[in-house]
Amino acid sequence: MRFIPLPNTAVAFLAGLALAGSAVDAFSPSRSSSHAVPEAPPPGMAPPSSTAPALGTALSPRYNRIVPSMRSLLNEYTQDLVQIYPFAIIKPEGTIIVEEDEFRAENGYRIHELTMIGADNKPFRSAKISRSMATNLIAKIEIDHISQDGERRNAASVLASGSASAAGNHNFALMTSRGRVFVTVGEMGGATNAYLNMINDSTVLTLNNVEIWDRKSINTVVGPRITDA
Repeated sequence: MRFIPLPNTAVAFLAGLALAGSAVDAFSPSRSSSHAVPEAPPPGMAPPSSTAPALGTALSPRYNRIVPSMRSLLNEYTQDLVQIYPFAIIKPEGTIIVEEDEFRAENGYRIHELTMIGADNKPFRSAKISRSMATNLIAKIEIDHISQDGERRNAASVLASGSASAAGNHNFALMTSRGRVFVTVGEMGGATNAYLNMINDSTVLTLNNVEIWDRKSINTVVGPRITDA
């Protein structure tokens, strides 16, 4: 669709994020279930089970074997709004996305907005995507909840910096009411790894052999149906 210690660049980026923090609101819709892959897990992964717990939406299904406690914590941060890796915006089941036909310029960025429409044909969530006019790479995403009367409140923000190639560190951070997840992706020993630092819990999850988000486009993935207004 169109849609572990951390390197010095990560520390510098975190310092910048401290200036950008703002209060955000979010709610979590109901979660869907899946099953673990029935094979021997690598170190740090949970063993397969015939009664796998609800996995949530923070990571793609290829990471289903990560220990449940770590998955559960990460899901608290992402709040069914985004898939943190590989990065994607979550579209609740039963909704459609309407895209703006044109971009608009604003403070050095090209702005493009996606709006999610529910079964009642009313918008309930939007994603404002800002691309740098200098590089045409996505630099910021702001996800808002939209109330029945059209009022908007911020639910999540994503800030990106650094390289969008395997040659250098690629950084982005997710901020929700639960806290911040700082993601650093870079090469080490010939492999490209992602380090997901859940700042408020001082916990880092490592994902090995990942693909780098090129920040040229955003995928959407289907998430759980929203059951509460």
